[in-house]
Amino acid sequence: MQQVIINSLLITHYSLLITHYSLLITHYSLLITHSANPKYVLRLIKEVR
Repeated sequence: MQQVIINSLLITHYSLLITHYSLLITHYSLLITHSANPKYVLRLIKEVR
């Protein structure tokens, strides 16, 4: 039983890490896009909200 709990915690941990890094990648790509075309990114952010 304890092994199952540990396994599910590990899976949760790694999926959170993956989510974290994909968010970081999105953040930096948005920054790059922003420096290229600020008005477009601002409109994009407003649409997301």
